[in-house]
Amino acid sequence: MRHELWSDGSFFPVCNRQARTLIESGAKLIWTVDAPDWVTACTAYHEYMGWEPYKPMDDDPGTYTPKQEAEATLQS
Repeated sequence: MRHELWSDGSFFPVCNRQARTLIESGAKLIWTVDAPDWVTACTAYHEYMGWEPYKPMDDDPGTYTPKQEAEATLQS
Protein backbone atom coordinates (compact mmCIF):
# COMPACT_ATOMS: atom_id res chain seq x y z
CA MET A 1 0.00 0.00 0.00
CA ARG A 2 1.33 3.42 -0.88
CA HIS A 3 1.61 5.97 1.93
CA GLU A 4 1.97 9.68 1.15
CA LEU A 5 3.70 12.56 2.91
CA TRP A 6 2.39 16.02 2.04
CA SER A 7 4.04 19.41 2.54
CA ASP A 8 1.48 20.31 5.21
CA GLY A 9 2.78 17.39 7.33
CA SER A 10 -0.01 14.96 6.46
CA PHE A 11 1.13 11.32 6.28
CA PHE A 12 -1.35 8.52 5.60
CA PRO A 13 -2.07 5.42 3.51
CA VAL A 14 -3.85 6.17 0.25
CA CYS A 15 -6.85 4.11 1.40
CA ASN A 16 -7.55 6.68 4.15
CA ARG A 17 -10.03 8.88 2.30
CA GLN A 18 -10.83 10.94 5.41
CA ALA A 19 -7.18 11.95 5.82
CA ARG A 20 -7.04 13.04 2.18
CA THR A 21 -9.87 15.52 2.79
CA LEU A 22 -7.77 17.20 5.50
CA ILE A 23 -4.82 18.08 3.25
CA GLU A 24 -4.36 21.84 3.23
CA SER A 25 -5.09 23.70 0.03
CA GLY A 26 -1.91 24.09 -2.01
CA ALA A 27 -0.06 21.27 -0.24
CA LYS A 28 2.30 19.28 -2.44
CA LEU A 29 3.06 15.57 -2.37
CA ILE A 30 6.70 15.34 -1.27
CA TRP A 31 7.38 11.66 -0.56
CA THR A 32 5.78 8.24 -0.91
CA VAL A 33 6.60 4.81 0.42
CA ASP A 34 5.12 1.42 -0.40
CA ALA A 35 4.64 -0.57 2.79
CA PRO A 36 2.47 -3.55 3.71
CA ASP A 37 1.30 -1.98 6.98
CA TRP A 38 1.29 1.20 9.07
CA VAL A 39 4.21 0.20 11.31
CA THR A 40 6.48 -0.44 8.32
CA ALA A 41 5.37 2.85 6.74
CA CYS A 42 6.04 4.80 9.94
CA THR A 43 9.42 3.13 10.33
CA ALA A 44 10.38 4.32 6.83
CA TYR A 45 8.87 7.76 7.49
CA HIS A 46 10.94 8.24 10.65
CA GLU A 47 14.06 7.18 8.77
CA TYR A 48 13.26 9.59 5.91
CA MET A 49 12.75 12.45 8.38
CA GLY A 50 15.98 11.63 10.24
CA TRP A 51 14.10 10.95 13.46
CA GLU A 52 14.67 8.29 16.10
CA PRO A 53 13.38 4.82 15.19
CA TYR A 54 9.61 4.49 15.17
CA LYS A 55 8.05 2.90 18.25
CA PRO A 56 4.43 1.76 17.78
CA MET A 57 2.05 3.19 20.38
CA ASP A 58 -0.12 0.05 20.51
CA ASP A 59 -0.27 -3.47 19.14
CA ASP A 60 -2.43 -2.58 16.11
CA PRO A 61 -0.35 -3.56 13.06
CA GLY A 62 -2.38 -1.27 10.78
CA THR A 63 -2.70 -3.88 8.08
CA TYR A 64 -4.88 -3.37 5.04
CA THR A 65 -7.24 -5.74 3.32
CA PRO A 66 -6.68 -6.63 -0.34
CA LYS A 67 -10.00 -4.89 -1.09
CA GLN A 68 -8.83 -1.61 0.52
CA GLU A 69 -5.57 -1.74 -1.43
CA ALA A 70 -7.36 -2.44 -4.72
CA GLU A 71 -9.81 0.44 -4.14
CA ALA A 72 -6.97 2.83 -3.30
CA THR A 73 -5.02 1.79 -6.40
CA LEU A 74 -8.02 2.49 -8.61
CA GLN A 75 -8.46 5.98 -7.13
CA SER A 76 -4.85 7.13 -7.30
